[in-house]
Amino acid sequence: MIKLNDKVFVTSILGKKIKMVGVEDNRCELYIDGTMKGLCPFDYTLMQINLLEEREQEIKQLIKDDQKLELTEIIKNQRIL
Repeated sequence: MIKLNDKVFVTSILGKKIKMVGVEDNRCELYIDGTMKGLCPFDYTLMQINLLEEREQEIKQLIKDDQKLELTEIIKNQRIL
């Protein structure tokens, strides 16, 4: 999550651009891919977005590990002529 100024935060999760704009005490407007989705509690939403960012990194690492495992299996099964 990147803080642009006192009230604007942006991030990208799984290809979606997310923007939070603080409007009043612990309230923010939530935008996903430029479309306003509504008002939400600022602290809770920020916490949930941070959790999603962490999970995204875990998912990316699992995909990398799986790809390495597949490549290892392919190499093991190669026949040299």
